[in-house]
Amino acid sequence: MATFIRDKSSGVIYIYHYENGDQWRASTRIKIDKEKWDSAKQKPVSSKLTDDKGVKITERLDQCKGWLALALKDLGKNDKNIDSLTQYYTNQRLGKPNNKEEKAKFMVYFEAFQEQKKLLKASTWKEYRTTYKILKEYFGSKNPTFDEINLDFYINFNIWIKGKEVSVSTLSSHWKRIKTVMGEAHDRGLHDNTSFRRFKRIEEVSDSIALTELEVAKIEYAVLPARLDVVRDYFIAACYCGVRYSDYNKIGSSNVKDRFLTYRSQKTDLLCHIPVHWKLRLILEKYKGVLPELMSNQKFDKYIKEVCEIAGIDELQQTRITKGGVKRVSTKRRSQLVTSHTARRTFATRLVLKAVPVHLIMLMTGHKSLNSFDKYVRLRELQSKTELSKIALFADPTVSVRMPKVGSPIDDWY
Repeated sequence: MATFIRDKSSGVIYIYHYENGDQWRASTRIKIDKEKWDSAKQKPVSSKLTDDKGVKITERLDQCKGWLALALKDLGKNDKNIDSLTQYYTNQRLGKPNNKEEKAKFMVYFEAFQEQKKLLKASTWKEYRTTYKILKEYFGSKNPTFDEINLDFYINFNIWIKGKEVSVSTLSSHWKRIKTVMGEAHDRGLHDNTSFRRFKRIEEVSDSIALTELEVAKIEYAVLPARLDVVRDYFIAACYCGVRYSDYNKIGSSNVKDRFLTYRSQKTDLLCHIPVHWKLRLILEKYKGVLPELMSNQKFDKYIKEVCEIAGIDELQQTRITKGGVKRVSTKRRSQLVTSHTARRTFATRLVLKAVPVHLIMLMTGHKSLNSFDKYVRLRELQSKTELSKIALFADPTVSVRMPKVGSPIDDWY
């Protein structure tokens, strides 16, 4: 078990490990003032303290724990001499292999890669674990080298996985992770195979829904059992600030300053700045600035469907999905299509429809590129509909048109 001790003279935090009476230590290269360090609990006095690069010190210490755990695993495989632990730990920190097998084998490296994600509590570690498991099933007893992850593998894997009837988007995600792992290993000098750059990801336009203003209002004013009230509040809050589920715990008064909710996205590591909508403010006031502890994403998605059923979100919606190369069409009630992510999509979509400049929306949602944002909300389609609706030829003279308010589109939203 890792132990952290701050050196009194230098202020540097050291990581310690004890085994069979032997002591090992290494510098974390993190410096902290005496008054900011809790020596009894061996951690900073606040989880919000950051280093000079803006990274939370607790996250950096967790990263050191991860390197030590992997180094100890390597130590157990090899010489088991604690004197070698420093080199193994350093290699993990620098991303270097600790034995020849890891340098040669793709699956060994993939396993270590996803374990590192887990130890660092990365939001994507379960996704990499899923891809690792499907690859283990595909390879069976084989242990391929990096050189064997070539175009033949790409073709054969695509043929094999069709029998699993996975969706196009799921397959695309598998290829994304395989390419990421191959790219990381290539950058670290573990192989010189560049075939992975030619692995194409075929994507399918998502039929995921965004709620209308009326549907959001139905959820807001629905009479719910007490056990669903918190689920509704989190969901409505996200409808007005657009956070991902992994950042729901950042919806709080501690992140509000000068009427802006500001937080760093766990997925993209980008700073997001969102003006606090008055309805979000009311939810924060209801809980005195700190919303209750979150349940698992799976439970949340189950309960928000129940909320939507009670609220009467019962319009039928046709969805399409391609599995095993076959396009399937089904019809479901919209309440059954709602997930935690629907709130974020609703936020972005409603702002697009109100003609808020895209670069401002991306600043709020934390999207890195226009291309990813376009796929996310079907931007071109939404903007085209908005412009088409303005054509005089299609105007209905029997319907009165509400004059727009003076000011920017974002003023109308907030």
